[in-house]
Amino acid sequence: MPTEVTKMLKKILGVVLIVLGAGLAFAFFTSTADETQDAHFNKAVYVQDALIHAENEGKVIIVPGKPVLLKKATDPELRIALETPLLVRTVEIYKLVPLTEKDKQLVKYKNRLDKMWWEKVDALADKDTYRYRSTSFAGALQVGEFLIQGKYLLPLPRTDYHGFTQADAANLSLKLQNDNGRQYLSQTLFTNDDNAWQGRNSLRFSYEYTDLNKMDTYTLVGKQKGRELLYEDGDFNGTIMEGIKTKDEVLQAAAKSRKLGNIVGYVVTALLLVGGGYLTFFSKNE
Repeated sequence: MPTEVTKMLKKILGVVLIVLGAGLAFAFFTSTADETQDAHFNKAVYVQDALIHAENEGKVIIVPGKPVLLKKATDPELRIALETPLLVRTVEIYKLVPLTEKDKQLVKYKNRLDKMWWEKVDALADKDTYRYRSTSFAGALQVGEFLIQGKYLLPLPRTDYHGFTQADAANLSLKLQNDNGRQYLSQTLFTNDDNAWQGRNSLRFSYEYTDLNKMDTYTLVGKQKGRELLYEDGDFNGTIMEGIKTKDEVLQAAAKSRKLGNIVGYVVTALLLVGGGYLTFFSKNE
């Protein structure tokens, strides 16, 4: 039988969910962001030749073309620069973590409460704890005459990088490690299976990158400012799409994406309201 405290906590949680759902619903039904984006995209100028035209300065434009590398992405902390516009670094630490329920069924963890395990060092949660954190580094591309950088690069496809050598690792006073299909620059060669205390607090680094050889053509929507194509400017947000698209195709794809986003938002809103209403008014108290 639930205690009075449990009943009260259910009602409080229910009220919180209702408030969140109502706030989200209000935001959805009063927002004009979609209409604003539609207006920007509908007025966009299609720049077939991907060249800078003075009359388009400050306007939203659509630029099709094949990107070429203008600036390498570089990890300044480990002094690693690759022929790619986007480099994503994952940092892991070998640390003591509590056993999971599944672990407790294994013989090797008998009479244990914890184990040595590689865990990701998060960019935000661990920002004040570790010197090295998981993060990304961006270079720059050029499409036609336009400079492409910043948020345009984040959606680009990525793959694990396996190109480091023993010499590369040695130059950084690290070891080359291959573990579960990924290549690491590591302070120790211990793996999760080793459960080795000797490696405690060691770090290892792995990378993902955008392979230029696999990049084909793209269509970008942005605002022209000098020779740069801006992804964001005021209430405008750009986009990047694979392949050469006509203006009609760009408009259709953008509308479909916004519609899908709205559907997800409505579903989340409904779940919050229904869940909150159930906990507040209909949950059993026996």
